[in-house]
Amino acid sequence: MVKFTSIYLKVFIPIILVLLSLISYANFIWLPNIISYTNAQLQKQNTQILKGMSEGLVPLMLSGNLSDIYDNIELVLSDNSPQWKTVYLNDKVGNSLYPIDTVPLPVETLDIHVLRQPVRALDLIGELILVYDSSYDREKFTRESQNFVTTLLISVLLTAAVIAYVLTFFVLHPVKGLSQASKRLAEGDYDYPLPKSRKDEIGTLLTSFRDMRDKAFLSKQQLLDNNRELVLAKERAEENNRLKSEFIANMSHEIRTPMNGIFGMAQLIMLTDLDETQASYINTLMISADSLLVLIDDVLDFSKIEAGKMELAPVAMNLEAMIEEVTDLLALKAQEKNLEVLMKYSFDTPKCVVGDPGRIKQIITNLVGNAIKFTEEGYIIIVVESERLSEPGSSKTRFKISVQDTGIGIPDEIQKTIFEKFSQADASTTKQYSGTGLGLAICEQLTRMMGGEISVTSVAGQGATFTFTMLLDESDMVIPNRKKECDVSVLKGLTALVVDDLDVTGMVISEWLNDLGMECKTCNSAIEALVLFGDARAANRPYDFCLIDYMMPDITGDTLGKIFAHDDTIEDTVFILMSAFNDIEKREFESAGFTAFLAKPIKRHVMEYVLTEALLQVNDQKEEVQTVDAYKAYTGLSKKSETKFAKAKVLLAEDNRINQKFLTGALQGLNCEITLANNGQEAVDHALNGNFDIILMDCQMPIMDGYVAAANIRDAINEGRIKDMPIVAVTANAMAGDKEKCLEAGMQDYIAKPVVRDKLIEALQKWLPEHARKELMRPAVVEETQAKPEIDNPSKSEQGDVSIYQGIRVLVIEDNKVNMQVALGILKSLGCVVETALNGEQGVEQFMKIGCDIVLMDCQMPIMSGYEATVQIKNHISRMGLNNVPVIALTANIHKEDQEKCKVSGMDDFYAKPVRIKSMQEILDKWVLGKARH
Repeated sequence: MVKFTSIYLKVFIPIILVLLSLISYANFIWLPNIISYTNAQLQKQNTQILKGMSEGLVPLMLSGNLSDIYDNIELVLSDNSPQWKTVYLNDKVGNSLYPIDTVPLPVETLDIHVLRQPVRALDLIGELILVYDSSYDREKFTRESQNFVTTLLISVLLTAAVIAYVLTFFVLHPVKGLSQASKRLAEGDYDYPLPKSRKDEIGTLLTSFRDMRDKAFLSKQQLLDNNRELVLAKERAEENNRLKSEFIANMSHEIRTPMNGIFGMAQLIMLTDLDETQASYINTLMISADSLLVLIDDVLDFSKIEAGKMELAPVAMNLEAMIEEVTDLLALKAQEKNLEVLMKYSFDTPKCVVGDPGRIKQIITNLVGNAIKFTEEGYIIIVVESERLSEPGSSKTRFKISVQDTGIGIPDEIQKTIFEKFSQADASTTKQYSGTGLGLAICEQLTRMMGGEISVTSVAGQGATFTFTMLLDESDMVIPNRKKECDVSVLKGLTALVVDDLDVTGMVISEWLNDLGMECKTCNSAIEALVLFGDARAANRPYDFCLIDYMMPDITGDTLGKIFAHDDTIEDTVFILMSAFNDIEKREFESAGFTAFLAKPIKRHVMEYVLTEALLQVNDQKEEVQTVDAYKAYTGLSKKSETKFAKAKVLLAEDNRINQKFLTGALQGLNCEITLANNGQEAVDHALNGNFDIILMDCQMPIMDGYVAAANIRDAINEGRIKDMPIVAVTANAMAGDKEKCLEAGMQDYIAKPVVRDKLIEALQKWLPEHARKELMRPAVVEETQAKPEIDNPSKSEQGDVSIYQGIRVLVIEDNKVNMQVALGILKSLGCVVETALNGEQGVEQFMKIGCDIVLMDCQMPIMSGYEATVQIKNHISRMGLNNVPVIALTANIHKEDQEKCKVSGMDDFYAKPVRIKSMQEILDKWVLGKARH
């Protein structure tokens, strides 16, 4: 059956339509037109004959010979029969001359026609009337026309048949075969026969199609082979990805286990009596361990993102309080560089939201940490704003958080790639700032997961502003009452002066005070503050409050406070000291004339509390305002036997501050005199102007790297400008060829980082000149007690009032002895009663025997895992009808699936190792003291 879409119909239907059109045209247009034309010609012909006839009748009518008239008319009628029906001849008055008997004229029809012809001599002498019938001629012509049309149609049909046959045989049949072949080819049948080849265009098409079919067959085979290889490669990649994820997870677990020991033992050491140097060393150890932990977390997070396993854990939270926590944590790091960290939370921005606090904190920590790293002076400010979405049906709010710094800025070409993985602004051998290049890539992925985006605007040398957005739902959670909440209505209408050398700090505080209904002015120097106080005194409008920054150029805040304190004309102003050094004693700021103290970074609700409480104190409504908690520790100084050198002069070229601190401490302990160079250029300058016994040279430093510096120093030695001195590389470049590179640059030896102290001593013994080595000695142990200097001990500060934990019974189930020792040390320092078990089975037995208030459970243990032990403990509690005892996972397994596994087994909470004192306090506060309160 031929389908309508067949090429045959597409060829023959137009031919049939053309034929039908010709027939229709011939019958309905051409034939009627021809007939009309024929009638017109017949009428014209009859008119000519009738006119000639009238001219011939003129003499006969003038002579009056009627018989001749009759004969003439009859003769004409006989010649034109049968078309002429009759002829009428009338005289000029209308009397009939022919025929003799008057016959009425017939009515004109389609076939009967009447022609009138006047007969004239000089004047009209009569009228000749012809009646003729055109039907005969019309029928004759119609028959002839129809015969012509029939002949024409037969000829056209024969011609069309010949054309159709030729098209079918030479075109349509090959095309149809080609069509069938292409269809079968599409179905995968490469063996379907093609029409025979020919030497014309169709033959060329068939040849091309045959070549295409053969190539398609080869391509299909190649594609199948490639697909098989791709499937195998995909399976291998998935397997490698799984193995990589498992490896990273296992490595994370294995690294976190010793890291827990490092953190825990360092915290326990800080709880002991330490001198200032020892506390500084432990603090450096903690900072380095924190950096290592950040690196581990970055690698683990990026692995999760690549594997598509990164998930958010949204909960109701107080966004403002969470950002304040991050600010407090990072402010300590900023203080080391004399930087200020500020946070401005817009007044109309919602505080209670639903989001993942850990991931939001991770983004802010990364951005602020980078800002601190790349800023040498000035400030870092965090600005939080929000915008409710206008889309109908949307309940989300877009939060916009910006981190602005006054650092080195980012060049335009770097901004385009800064969010790519492993991308860093400075990747040269002279780079000044370390990092993995993963932090910002992780931040970008996290912001996308939260429905936002991250961007940077910066001008090189003028700081940078990183901005990220996120879509969060608002929460109806109730913020718990803060101890420092107060009635701020008493501040409305009061005036304040903010004195701070940073304009941005004054701007933020003045905005807060203006929101409270206060009038606020700002200035950035003590001199300007004195002028403004003078103007206020002259206007008889003294300031109600004066907030003064502690660290200001020229005149410090405490000095300015003393100046105001000795001014008898200033009585009613409340002076408040602001400082990033929150260990200032109460007696110190009170002696300078200050009523209260605000620790930077300043929190809005704390500032409101301090202002209102200070105002009440001045009005004798409060006995005191306690705004500072200072903790001091006293330790003895113990000197131990040590290897020492005879005042060896060492030039240390190192840019990393932590490495500087470690190497300086180690060298000073060896009785060496150290000159510090922060980069290669400084090292060359010191070497040319100094007299050193040895140079310890880092390789990657800013301005000039160690290789170039060593080569310059070696050139100066060879030219005799300075004496010969050994140069020893101290570098983290420990790959094959790095040592040879150091030797080619003119260095004599090579020590790989991390530096082992014995290796350092060995290098000094090998390369120091004889005068510096000859007094090598090992003195006897000397124990002496010196005056106990006051030093900061952060760990003790974090402990706070530990009496609230006295008597809490804790069962620790942990197989790792180091981790067990850490937990025991921390819990006992908090006053807890601790029972221990080395595996899950022992833990279950201990719990059933003695009971406890809380169980701290490791997950991976021999004999019985923590998951199984938890199930048995929870079953025992249920069988015996006991009150629930919380089981808390303390584990190095930190994946989300690990948390889910803990939850399924019945554990009440999850804390990742390494465990800090603060996190242990959080556990006890939440699951023991919190339960007791309820």
